[in-house]
Amino acid sequence: MVDPPHSIGNIPLRWIICQNISSQCEIMLDEAVLLRVKIQPSLVFQLPKAHRGPGIANEVDAQQPIHDRLQNMKIWWLLEGMWHRRGRTIEEMQPNFHTTVKEHMVNESLKYRPRAIWNRNEVYVK
Repeated sequence: MVDPPHSIGNIPLRWIICQNISSQCEIMLDEAVLLRVKIQPSLVFQLPKAHRGPGIANEVDAQQPIHDRLQNMKIWWLLEGMWHRRGRTIEEMQPNFHTTVKEHMVNESLKYRPRAIWNRNEVYVK
């Protein structure tokens, strides 16, 4: 199965790549993968320490529907059990969520509602 060019899953992947680059831990990165997640390979070695990541790509990816490949695999759910589908409880008084989570929740066409349970005093961070 081929991943769509824009995907909500690209957001954490870009964040991880940018964190690895800014930490200068010398992980070798595949140029084709960088291009697929909208990171220019030529910028990889020029990123400043306080790099914020590709904002426009995150905005586009935040508007994409969730692609759960396991959703249609009935045998998986027989093995895994449906109890794993309930949301977890977040006990922090002010949990931090990425701004793209809010963008995804606000987009009515996606019909996204988190399963997690929290006190609704969340803080949105980049």
